Amino acid sequence: FLLPPPASTLRPAGQKRGLSKDSVEYRLRRERNNIAVRKSRDKARRRVQLTQQRALQLQDENHRLQLHIQRLSHEVDALRHYLSQRHLQTKEQDAAGDDNC
Repeated sequence: FLLPPPASTLRPAGQKRGLSKDSVEYRLRRERNNIAVRKSRDKARRRVQLTQQRALQLQDENHRLQLHIQRLSHEVDALRHYLSQRHLQTKEQDAAGDDNC
């Protein structure tokens, strides 16, 4: 079970704080809070902007890499074709050499 807080810490019902909205302290707290909120929102905006820029950079890099992969794949296909043709020529030459014996 929980003990109730001491009576000295309880505020009367309906009273949030002892500050009047006209007080200098209240205005200072509000101003500091407004500055903190502005700073926090600016920081969040910058973070979103940096994330978007990074996403664009990664998309560009991905596109370049895809093109590179495509070029390399074409090169591999061309080399395979070249090697298979050489292999066929060698087989034909071997077969022709066997016929002559």
